[in-house]
Amino acid sequence: MQADVEMKDETEKTKEKEQKPKEDEKYIKFKKLQKELELLEIQENYIKEETNNLKVQYSRGKQEIKTILGTPLMIGQFTEMIDENYALVSFSSGNQYCVRVLSTINREDLKAGGSVAMHKTSHSIVDILPPEADSTIQMTKITEKPDVTYQDIGGLDVQKQEIREAVELPLTHPELAAKQEELEGFFEDKVKEFAMLLCNERKDYTIFQLSSTSTAEHFAAREALGCCTDRGEVLGIDKTDDGIAYEIWLKIDDEAFCYYLFPYDQAVIKC
Repeated sequence: MQADVEMKDETEKTKEKEQKPKEDEKYIKFKKLQKELELLEIQENYIKEETNNLKVQYSRGKQEIKTILGTPLMIGQFTEMIDENYALVSFSSGNQYCVRVLSTINREDLKAGGSVAMHKTSHSIVDILPPEADSTIQMTKITEKPDVTYQDIGGLDVQKQEIREAVELPLTHPELAAKQEELEGFFEDKVKEFAMLLCNERKDYTIFQLSSTSTAEHFAAREALGCCTDRGEVLGIDKTDDGIAYEIWLKIDDEAFCYYLFPYDQAVIKC
């Protein structure tokens, strides 16, 4: 009986010895997990603080951008990127500057020759503008077709003729623009004081008198061409064989008529 009790005690002691290492392992594992949890909590608090700081910086950055965009801006033309943060920009004056590009600007949207908005003081690129935002483009863009004619404008005859000569003539009659230089030489070499534009068939003539100014030949040639285009469509302008006059063929009411331009002190040439 006593032997059985002693044996039982030995068995219990053996079980206790076997259970103790297992409990120690669980305790060590628990402590390890507890330390990991504390570390994760510290990391979580750090991330929360960093997130709050970034939100504050983001809010300040947005406010700074609003402030920058609210200041007077200049328009420039983007040329090329130098590196990730700087670019070359040209102005209408022809000058080029190396300027900073804000981090909010998408670099892929920057195209050579495109319009960009720049801070007036720092010259930093703060925005990419659409083409129509450029005032130089707006000036050349036709918003509507005007319906005003020369007859609607009183006076300004000289200015009207200059517009016809400088703008309309090279577009509508490019060949006449070249012939005008020829006629200037004709007035300079052949005409002393008077010249006549004459069509015997239509009994139509115009007399031109050269002034004493240095540009008299230019204005006389311009007026002669103006008289022709006012009468009809110019079909051709050629010098006569003797070189003292010009044949000018006009289409008037679907008929062709020959006008002669010659020095008035010469004999009248019949068509």
